[in-house]
Amino acid sequence: MIEQDAKDIQKVMGEISDAFTRIAAQREFIKEAIAALSEKYMIEKKTLNKVAKIVHKQNIAEISAENTNVEELYEDITIANRDRI
Repeated sequence: MIEQDAKDIQKVMGEISDAFTRIAAQREFIKEAIAALSEKYMIEKKTLNKVAKIVHKQNIAEISAENTNVEELYEDITIANRDRI
């Protein structure tokens, strides 16, 4: 490997390391923000995390459809088992 290539790779690796540091800081902010909302409004953290992801991805229709499919399957399974008892 030539010296310039090594320098270029080292520079990019430094930038990637800096990006990882920023990501870690943002994750910590999200964790603290969710905890504060949970405490203030008495909403489960996992619920707030799900809503935050939905808001970010703007995919409420997709999530709603997935939940409907899960509910329907659950009902089909439990009704089938109830009929056997």
